[in-house]
Amino acid sequence: IALLVDHARSRGRRLDTRCLRAVFVTGEVCDPRDREKIAAYFEVPVADGYGSRDAGFIAHECPEGRLHVTAENVLVEIVDDNRPVAAGDRGEIVITHLDAYAMPLIRYRTGDVGRLLPGRCACGRGLPLMDVVQGRTTDFLYLPDGNTRHALSIIYPLRETPGVSRFRVVQHDDYSVVIEVVCDDRIARVTPEAVARRVRPVIGEHVPLDVRFVDRIDPMASGKHRYVVSHARPATQPGSQPEHAHV
Repeated sequence: IALLVDHARSRGRRLDTRCLRAVFVTGEVCDPRDREKIAAYFEVPVADGYGSRDAGFIAHECPEGRLHVTAENVLVEIVDDNRPVAAGDRGEIVITHLDAYAMPLIRYRTGDVGRLLPGRCACGRGLPLMDVVQGRTTDFLYLPDGNTRHALSIIYPLRETPGVSRFRVVQHDDYSVVIEVVCDDRIARVTPEAVARRVRPVIGEHVPLDVRFVDRIDPMASGKHRYVVSHARPATQPGSQPEHAHV
């Protein structure tokens, strides 16, 4: 959404937001600078949300800026070493989805770190309070020409490459890209050239690319797999336009 705002401003466009009352952001961690940018452009409050594909919406932010658990639909537990912790202590967020009748998930470990908070919110809502200490982040790929690529723009082509079982994309601070690939032995072995053909339209022809075949890719400390890790920063060029995201 923040990149959409950049794009609209660079084109001198004003979106029709006359009926808009709030902007809800979810899916990845909302940077405070992006929140300010979105609120200033749309001139309405920005509300964060926490959820997952496995458990749906888990918590929503109220006007007081606090996350309320959607306790009508999910049971949230905070555990450490598989044992519940006291309110206010941090631990892994564990979810039981009360509406998942077709495929119940009982005490599903999300891999995210958070805490349940004591007390009631000043907004008057009685739903429990929580805080996400460490949630998911999806990195962008930054190109030397100032353009930006969303992680999904490179994830989708790699997922669709025959012979690729697992992968991780790492971008270094010099904009070079390394792709680690675990091959599916049941399919003809993929070649570096095949991987390069998939991703070159995303990163361009001039970004250094190294395709490495590995036996395994270890998850993060949280247990989750991070598809894209970028150590680069947006390129700043005199007179350049704000970055545009291409998915």
